[in-house]
Amino acid sequence: MAKGHNRGYTEKEKNDIFDKIIKDIKNGLSVRKILEREGMPANNTLLDWIEERPEWVKQYARAKQESAECDADNVNYIAELCLSGKVDSAVARVAIDAYKWSSGKKKPKKYGDMIKIDYNQLDDNVKPDVDFDDIKLWRLKVTAKR
Repeated sequence: MAKGHNRGYTEKEKNDIFDKIIKDIKNGLSVRKILEREGMPANNTLLDWIEERPEWVKQYARAKQESAECDADNVNYIAELCLSGKVDSAVARVAIDAYKWSSGKKKPKKYGDMIKIDYNQLDDNVKPDVDFDDIKLWRLKVTAKR
């Protein structure tokens, strides 16, 4: 355990530490790795600090989401290392899959798996969950009432 995990922190120290943690998260470092450093709090201490401050909750969540960009960048970097022969392809595949999964969870609209269903291609025995004709009819009724 790194030194400093069990000591008291002043408000200024807490703010400075939190700012460093946010910066490092945005740069793609894991919270676990960040908190291993000298002078950093234990994970449960950090979570307590965040829970006590609503503005920190938003900053922390945003930083975690923004770290998806680093995950996506790591996919390309590892692929380049693999293509240049510096990394074994099996190892690269595992790492790339992990980074793709992580970026997809952090920013699903940008990096998540997109599932597109073409209802025109379904056979006659399969019915969609939503009747699109009913939705169109409902919209026409709502628009007509305005």
